[in-house]
Amino acid sequence: MNRAHSLAGLRVLLGTALITAAAGLTGVRVSDASPNAYPTTFSARTIVDGDVNQPFYLDNGVVRITPWHHDGTPPPRVTAEERATLEATSQVAGYQFEGIGVGLVTIAKGLGNAPTVTRQPAIVMLVKFTQVLYCPVLPTTTEGTVPPSSGWAVVTMGIAGGGPSYVYRARWLECGTTSAASLVAATKSVSLPWHRASGGGDEAVATVPSCTLEVAPNSSTSGGVTTFTVVARVLIASDGYHCASSGERRVGPVAISARHGRTGLVRTLENVPRS
Repeated sequence: MNRAHSLAGLRVLLGTALITAAAGLTGVRVSDASPNAYPTTFSARTIVDGDVNQPFYLDNGVVRITPWHHDGTPPPRVTAEERATLEATSQVAGYQFEGIGVGLVTIAKGLGNAPTVTRQPAIVMLVKFTQVLYCPVLPTTTEGTVPPSSGWAVVTMGIAGGGPSYVYRARWLECGTTSAASLVAATKSVSLPWHRASGGGDEAVATVPSCTLEVAPNSSTSGGVTTFTVVARVLIASDGYHCASSGERRVGPVAISARHGRTGLVRTLENVPRS
């Protein structure tokens, strides 16, 4: 599956322990019991005016997103910065945006080494993979073999930056084969400022933020003009992880005539309505 804005080219790995921790929650086991108890149903009433208005379930209730009823307080508003951060989530690059709002998140217990999350106040972003897959052999499937939440994913971020941030991708049918669900620490894509190394030469140097998992420089040429960008994949929330510190990193050769690419969060979702 091709991902838009993938981190291509030279990869500079920063902090092996961090990468292992962020990727170590994959392969979540999901039960097929009670397939109709918690159906995946999304409508215009699921998220209304930035609030989760109706329950939403993935994989028969393994993930449950419910309306905000927390300590008798009204739900907070999603800020523009929080929205932009979720839209830059690396793991759902190329997914179609469905909705974003505030609610309570529960992730069922007993999922291998996955964390237990019970009614965590969080901002949630619902997305769905809708691109057409080109399979080498036409699969033969029946409607009953399609997982109930196929194509759906949710990104969660603790309120006001509190608590961990996760991406849960439901089981889905890919070319006739059911892929396992996954639960991983959410990361965002950030395009970094860079400058040429002192003393001349063609090396570029960028200052990477803390909790950076990998860095990928990329050059593109259009109309005879070369643009050089440096994209980092960074943990959205550092809770529970030992983060590498920020600092300068040499990120590879850059053409003398190359211009600087845009910096900031890299939007990765399709059809995101402008706020």
